[in-house]
Amino acid sequence: MKIKAVCELMRLDHGFMFMIAVFIGALVTGQDVIDNLISIGFASLTALFLQAGAFSLNDYMDLDIDRINNRMDRPLVRGELKPETALLIFFITFPLGIIFSFLVNEICFIIALVTGFLAILYDVKIKKLKYLGNLYIAYTTSIPFIFGSFAVSSKVCLPAMILALIAFLSNLGREIMKDLLDIEGDRARGVRSLPLLLGEKSARLAVAILYLSAVSLSPLPFFLRGTVYCMDYFYLCTIILADLIFLHISLGLTKRVSDLQRYRKLSLIGMMVGLSAFLLGTIA
Repeated sequence: MKIKAVCELMRLDHGFMFMIAVFIGALVTGQDVIDNLISIGFASLTALFLQAGAFSLNDYMDLDIDRINNRMDRPLVRGELKPETALLIFFITFPLGIIFSFLVNEICFIIALVTGFLAILYDVKIKKLKYLGNLYIAYTTSIPFIFGSFAVSSKVCLPAMILALIAFLSNLGREIMKDLLDIEGDRARGVRSLPLLLGEKSARLAVAILYLSAVSLSPLPFFLRGTVYCMDYFYLCTIILADLIFLHISLGLTKRVSDLQRYRKLSLIGMMVGLSAFLLGTIA
């Protein structure tokens, strides 16, 4: 078994970002990190293993269509891993994620169960309805902040809720933008995506509105008194960089001709900068 192929299958790069989001969600509560180190560790491992299992099942379920689309970025398509291996990894990592959540607390256990159920439902059914799939993907990028907050506190704090909402809106916009790139293929396969349901122009407008909504929320943590982000200029300066990227994309989407592929890459950069802002604000 090739270790690199296994890492690609489990999308460990995504997993580490989810772990960082959980860590940020815990830090913004203002609770002592050292006192809650075990809970934060178990919560981070929950995020890592659940996403690893979800992606493994995803590639197993999508193998036939990935072969048709020549997705050579997938180790199953390249033949480096057997389909049975992907299924085995799912059956190992997914239960581990649930077990680790149980070791955190009851609320985190319930969140993990719900998220795990949605992950399986997405891989098996929801993915065919892209507009619902978009909501699921956006949910998975936002819930780690809430999860991390609950890992160290009995209630979710306002900064974690704002960060989660920013993540949800920006990632929902990015998923719809990806659907704009796939519009011809989705039309040929009969997949129900938002651009096909609303039309390309309306879908572009929807993406711009989602991005602008995320941008409008981003300064709020800076003004929240008694929180880690209050008057934190490391956070403010970094989040402004992310905002400028999304403002540029939003403006470009209103034009008749725009480079969606470039905007897709730019949006990922913007999200990485935004995540850096969330992290810098908690440790600076």
